[in-house]
Amino acid sequence: SVSKGFYRTSDKKIVWNSSSFNDLASIASGKSGRARLSFSIKDPLPIKNVNDKNFSFSVNAKISGLGTSDQFENKEISDNVSKKIKIASRLQVVGTALYHSGPFENSGPLPPKVGAETTYTIVWSLANNSNDFSDVRITASLPPYVSWTNKVSPADSSIKFDEKNLSLVWEAGDISAGTGIIMQAKSVSFQIYFSPNLTQLGDSPILISGARLEGRDNFIDEILRLEIPPLSTNLSSDPQTDWNDYQVVE
Repeated sequence: SVSKGFYRTSDKKIVWNSSSFNDLASIASGKSGRARLSFSIKDPLPIKNVNDKNFSFSVNAKISGLGTSDQFENKEISDNVSKKIKIASRLQVVGTALYHSGPFENSGPLPPKVGAETTYTIVWSLANNSNDFSDVRITASLPPYVSWTNKVSPADSSIKFDEKNLSLVWEAGDISAGTGIIMQAKSVSFQIYFSPNLTQLGDSPILISGARLEGRDNFIDEILRLEIPPLSTNLSSDPQTDWNDYQVVE
């Protein structure tokens, strides 16, 4: 999209001149102005193998005109500038709460029942498109009515639970470009149990708070931060459940 200019398809260049942009007819000494264009990046990016990463492109601009002073009258004066633009990666995380699926066998009544314990499996899955990430971590906390069972899969996942403040940290580490696209998503699963009380009757209580993800995009050398919505007893991601399983009953 070009403002006050046009795209020349013959050589794939964007051109502004005085016929479309009157401010270019004459530029007095010390004056300035702006020419605008916009474009989009292919979505999805063309990622087919491990070498398809660290995407960037250059924008090259040139301006020229005829001088009017005695010294430069009718002499072409020009300048040019180049700008390299790096494309940030899209790090994605999906959180799901499960009962029938996942690496653990869950137990307890479904729908959850007041005074009884029901275990659930929580899964976080990471995907990443075009740049390598490092120092990726997810932090969250459990509500006071939810407990940690100390079951984690894979067993060697760097996930820690602090019983004092009910905080949870997953040090996911490095996430390669193409994760979840040309290679398997990186995931961790853990089990919690929930014992509802009378005040939660008819509700779908939160099982784990809204989590926060952060990691460094190594190509653009910036920290990315994302928020993960809280997960509740609404098990819409578990295909073997329906809405009758979600709310607390007596």
